[in-house]
Amino acid sequence: PRAAFAAPVPSRSHLAVIVQTNFQLVAYTSSELHVSMLGLFCEVRGFVRMPNVVFFHITRDSVKSAFKLGIEAAQVLRFLRMHAHPRLRTGNSPSGEPM
Repeated sequence: PRAAFAAPVPSRSHLAVIVQTNFQLVAYTSSELHVSMLGLFCEVRGFVRMPNVVFFHITRDSVKSAFKLGIEAAQVLRFLRMHAHPRLRTGNSPSGEPM
């Protein structure tokens, strides 16, 4: 348990994402590139930024905008799974795949 507290600070290239049940997306990152990538399918008006965390909302309109840019739903889901916060990766989804 103490090893978690002794873990080094994530590198600048690290991204850990949590999507909450209210579709708020919490992204642990300090990278401008990550913020820009999330802005492709998240609401960028009214997002909150702190030094190592950014809060967005995923809305119907933000997803429709992504679709208009040629981004597919499967790509968004793959991105979110790939960058899921490590604590979420240990759970299983109803389909049996890692979340």
